[in-house]
Amino acid sequence: MNTVSCPFCGNKEVKETEKVISPFNQKIYELMECCNCYLQFFVPLIFENVYETEIIQEYVEFHKGRKNYPVWTQAMIQVIKDKNINLNHKKILEIGAGDGINYIALNEICQIRPENYLVIELDPKSIEQCKLKGITKIINSVFDKNTISNINDTFDVILILEVLEHQTNLREFLELVLSLLNQGGLVILTVPNRERFFINEFNGDLPPHHFLRFNKKFFKKNFANHLVFLKDYSGNQKYSKINNIKPAALKLTSILKLNRNLWILFIPLIPIIRVIIDFMANIKGRGIIAIIKNHKAVNE
Repeated sequence: MNTVSCPFCGNKEVKETEKVISPFNQKIYELMECCNCYLQFFVPLIFENVYETEIIQEYVEFHKGRKNYPVWTQAMIQVIKDKNINLNHKKILEIGAGDGINYIALNEICQIRPENYLVIELDPKSIEQCKLKGITKIINSVFDKNTISNINDTFDVILILEVLEHQTNLREFLELVLSLLNQGGLVILTVPNRERFFINEFNGDLPPHHFLRFNKKFFKKNFANHLVFLKDYSGNQKYSKINNIKPAALKLTSILKLNRNLWILFIPLIPIIRVIIDFMANIKGRGIIAIIKNHKAVNE
């Protein structure tokens, strides 16, 4: 008898799609898909703090402070420009701000006052980078009921970039988000696209780092009345172990089950493979960006 229920809609009609062994804790997880809302989620949904340990390479960059905008930040900026979204002097909340790179990007196109920009971030090492970027209002905490009980404000815009996929209780998370959103306010969010090619290119898309997987069908089904923008986006983001020549060549020898010492023979192939992977990844889009408007955005 299936005792698993969807962490978004609560539906018990779910199906298992695969089992994986996490490279981060060696535990077995099952990837389930909800037949009602189309969310995919890993079970067990048990949070583990993998952010400070730097077991995932990307967090080394976060803790040093990124110089280049990631593809989701680029997608957000482009949408704000294309849709003529005015953020000047608006009250903004960013949940899971990482190293504060989105704050820097927004300040290039908008007038963002530090006193109007609140960050909630779990990782203290990333918070140090936020401070260096001029962010002054920071809450070092998980985003939960206790945290928002201390926020005596509501916001015109809430940013949730590459954060939803980390959640273990999606319904509660979104309800808390919407409780902080002004009437007519916007939630701007990005998530990895589970329908992209090479979904396993980035090992970080596994638990206990990422628990949830989304496609555009999920947002169309569950946010239909309040979805004002939905699109997949691409960009040549260098993920995980394919971020320079040697790691990429070593990964290729592993895939082909060859002696690791032969990695040097694959150096000429890596740039060609990288171009092919990026081209194919761009066909379906690496990520999804959505904008949700109004206070009650989740279909009841």
